[in-house]
Amino acid sequence: MIIRYAEGAVIGIHRSSSLGTVDSFMVEAKAAAQALEFAYNMGFKEVELKGDAHCVIKELQSTEVDLSPIDTLMEETRSSATSFNNFTAMHIGRERNAVAHNLAKYGVGLNEKTSMGRGES
Repeated sequence: MIIRYAEGAVIGIHRSSSLGTVDSFMVEAKAAAQALEFAYNMGFKEVELKGDAHCVIKELQSTEVDLSPIDTLMEETRSSATSFNNFTAMHIGRERNAVAHNLAKYGVGLNEKTSMGRGES
């Protein structure tokens, strides 16, 4: 995931293994949950989550419970989103999400997490 200020400057990146998760929707759902956890831990009060997985964004925007495989995780993620003063989830095309998409492809099969942010290198 790529974390940016509202004007677009990169604050940090996070890459983690999707080992043990074979469903691409679950990988995207876990990334959304991790993004909100990161934002909360960094003390952000306003969060705009952008992603290219339409089903995950749709789940985050919904208040209805369904029987999809990612619904339990999305319900928890929606609940954690209430800790922010302002939260929005927005679908963007993969072409607008190329850096995060390539970072995710790089993380496939790795057994570790890597995070950089706020002056870390």
